Amino acid sequence: QLGRINPWSGIEDRKNIWKSIILLGVLFVGFILTSIPENPLDVALMALISAIFGLFLFKTELRRYLEDGVEWEMIIFAIALFVLMGVLTAAGALVPLTDMLVNIIGTDVTFSGYILVAIIIGVVGLPIAGFLNSFSAALIFSYIFKALPVGLLSGLWFGFVLSGNVGGALTPLGSITILMSLEILNREGYPISFLKYVKKMLPLTLVFGLLSITYSIILIALGL
Repeated sequence: QLGRINPWSGIEDRKNIWKSIILLGVLFVGFILTSIPENPLDVALMALISAIFGLFLFKTELRRYLEDGVEWEMIIFAIALFVLMGVLTAAGALVPLTDMLVNIIGTDVTFSGYILVAIIIGVVGLPIAGFLNSFSAALIFSYIFKALPVGLLSGLWFGFVLSGNVGGALTPLGSITILMSLEILNREGYPISFLKYVKKMLPLTLVFGLLSITYSIILIALGL
């Protein structure tokens, strides 16, 4: 059955596929350029430049795409999350967790202190990313890492990156992609409830969360 499916049958204009590939290429190259030392460009600016370039590429059908192709609910949801993170940060909601981690590490940094902080970051990162979205969780922990005496230690950071990304799959709120996928399934008559999704993903999330903490500990043990 799959062999008889024509992937081009639902595409009105094949040129738009190549335009999309070009746009993704520009975005990818732009993100790579931001890694060059002393480069004034940052990720946010490159994303904005790519968006403007995309508007130019698809200008002939821009209005229809903005009306039918953009998930405005998801955009508003993401904006609201960032506003929430800004409010929580400004209100000092991160101070207790930051102080706890700083006290654990202390001024005389030890291997056991590193390990304990890595475990706490991995465990706390899972639910934060699952309920507040991965990029919001990354924003939260970037502030916390700046306050630590050891700074952005790569072992701690990679441990959070892994647990944060895995934790983002814990609930539908953890990822814009998951929210959009569930919304499409609901439209097509295959509804999946919030609790049903969490029950399916919880065991897998916990397993990969444990692996991410283990990887973080290995990096710290190797001095990376």
